[in-house]
Amino acid sequence: MAIEAGKRLSAPAPIAGATVIGVALAALAGNAFSTWLLSRGARENLNLRGAFLHMLIDSLVSLGVLALGVVWLFYPWYWLDPLVSWIIVGLVFFSGWDILKDSVLVLMNAAPPTIDLPAIRNEVEALAGVEGLHHLHVWSLDGEGTALTAHIIVPDQMLSQVDTLAGRIRMLLSERFDIHHPVLQFESRPCETPSFLCNSSCKPSDNHH
Repeated sequence: MAIEAGKRLSAPAPIAGATVIGVALAALAGNAFSTWLLSRGARENLNLRGAFLHMLIDSLVSLGVLALGVVWLFYPWYWLDPLVSWIIVGLVFFSGWDILKDSVLVLMNAAPPTIDLPAIRNEVEALAGVEGLHHLHVWSLDGEGTALTAHIIVPDQMLSQVDTLAGRIRMLLSERFDIHHPVLQFESRPCETPSFLCNSSCKPSDNHH
């Protein structure tokens, strides 16, 4: 589109303003309706967010084309056509950048930027009955939720007592960190090899796990 716009800028061609207005009105009605339908799920689902932004950009484009059609009814400013095309290219790139970043985070099993791994460790270890935590991993699930796996060190005890503790940990993770997909492994012996995999402390550059 950007290349074709450059060609049109060097050799502007007459454009029928009335035809442009009619087509733009029809496109605006359809795009605006689709944008409204998709808006309800755009905040929760990565796929719906991409579709919503696409339809929103299309609606704005239709509105811009409609304005151009009105202008062309009175003024032969056909050089506006390629300029608006470049603006559209910029809007598409800008709106798609966040979607691209979120998609890469999902594909790389990276932790969401809002997740604080040391805070998770500290709050879980502060619970009564928890002696330690290691092998902590957090990652995004298709942009809709966050998953967690961790090894929890507890005193040797009945399985029913561990189930009660597991429920308290899950509630903590859900309420404090918005993590609703935890997988917890309970152990009664501490990790013997102190390394990154045996604790949840990490530098900022290692915050993907």
